[in-house]
Amino acid sequence: MSKQDNGFESIFYNLPGLVFAKDLNLNYVGMNKNLLSLLNLNNDDLVIGNNDYHLQWQQYADIYQAEDKFIINKKKSYQFIEPLLLDDKKELISIVKKSLNYDENNNPIGVIGTIISLKAKTAVKSMCKLTQYDFANGFNKGRNSYIICDEIFSDLNLSKRESECLFYLIHGKTAKLIAKQLNISTRTVESYINNLKYKLNCETKNDIIDRSIELGIMHFIPSQYLLENVGQNYL
Repeated sequence: MSKQDNGFESIFYNLPGLVFAKDLNLNYVGMNKNLLSLLNLNNDDLVIGNNDYHLQWQQYADIYQAEDKFIINKKKSYQFIEPLLLDDKKELISIVKKSLNYDENNNPIGVIGTIISLKAKTAVKSMCKLTQYDFANGFNKGRNSYIICDEIFSDLNLSKRESECLFYLIHGKTAKLIAKQLNISTRTVESYINNLKYKLNCETKNDIIDRSIELGIMHFIPSQYLLENVGQNYL
């Protein structure tokens, strides 16, 4: 799809922000000029009709396409933390919002993505301190995407504070360190952890971690964490 093809394509090409679109086969059908410029691509003809496996960021194709399939399956919008590889091999860590794209008859026709922040490196550094884990190497080794989502926590009937405590607990923080992070007492944190044991049907903290792995929660990040480590502008 070239920007000269028709009016709609020209409008997409000139959209503000950093935007791309794929069809249901996960081939690119659009990328605006701002994102093309960031990626040092001369025009959208280099992208349109190709998928992630045939472009300069092919090493992350598994991650990107897993996200896209997740969106198509869930039929909801989600935000992801993911790497963004420029053609000079410089790597940024971005926050991307992906949603289903629909035609005029409300039939899904693909995925549309908007890069809403290039400031996620701060949060990633903080997260690495929690996990003692090299976030970028995790991407290189094909780890699952990191999804910014409160829904999975609310589906477990967890309060905001319980969700935060669970996030820090499964990423290696002790109750004392969680208390310091959240500026609350250690006794209050222990109370939240006891609530987690009850709600997740666990007996110990290790059981909570095992249950979280089983549920896939390890790859979900509460939005509050991003607000604290990136700031309000990430939204």
